[in-house]
Amino acid sequence: MTAVEGITPAAMHAVPYSIGLVGPALLFLMLGYAVRHLSPRRHGMASGFAMIAIALTLSLSDVAAPVDLKAAELGTPVVSLLVNGAISVGLLLVGSNLRVEGRLGGVVSGLARASLVVVLTHAAVLYVLATPASGNLQSFIVALVLPWLAGLVLLRTRFAPITCGTSATAALHRATVPVKP
Repeated sequence: MTAVEGITPAAMHAVPYSIGLVGPALLFLMLGYAVRHLSPRRHGMASGFAMIAIALTLSLSDVAAPVDLKAAELGTPVVSLLVNGAISVGLLLVGSNLRVEGRLGGVVSGLARASLVVVLTHAAVLYVLATPASGNLQSFIVALVLPWLAGLVLLRTRFAPITCGTSATAALHRATVPVKP
């Protein structure tokens, strides 16, 4: 599916609200889900940096053309999505091995758990704001902050599994309760 979409990006624009981009977008979501279940801490930060370095080398050497999902530009068929997947996995490996302690760790964890809401709703926020294709800083901030706040609220409800892809747990509790010395 993604190879065909990479060859014919105009076809994705012909579908209302760029529904044709659902396939590539879901690939990245599934990749993140799979990596989370592979114990990223076990694979180490060095592996993450290596993946990022290799992927950036392929990108900078024009082996893989850039990907811009908003513009339905999927770059070099298959290769660009693999390179972007490697960058994503590398960042997950590096981030999973960083130690953020105390209250800040709880805040970071809560924001990460609420981020699916940002992914799923930011386009609607940009649409309501009538943001031009070139974008602007104010729209960026609103399209990030409002969905994140909504996600943090939804994490505390029974709708968290559906809207955030996770259950409401102690991650938010840690973000709001002072750390005992």
